[in-house]
Amino acid sequence: MQQIGGEFSLQKLEDNRIMSRIVLTIANKGNNTAALESPGTTPFSRNHGR
Repeated sequence: MQQIGGEFSLQKLEDNRIMSRIVLTIANKGNNTAALESPGTTPFSRNHGR
């Protein structure tokens, strides 16, 4: 998660429910998507694996 500039958190609410939060970087200043790509990655596809 840290490698892609993301953040994950869990929080217990007053009524005992658990809230989870994920924040992901979708763009980098000056370098577009290079930080999000790694060897062997493929573009997103709804039909991936079908």
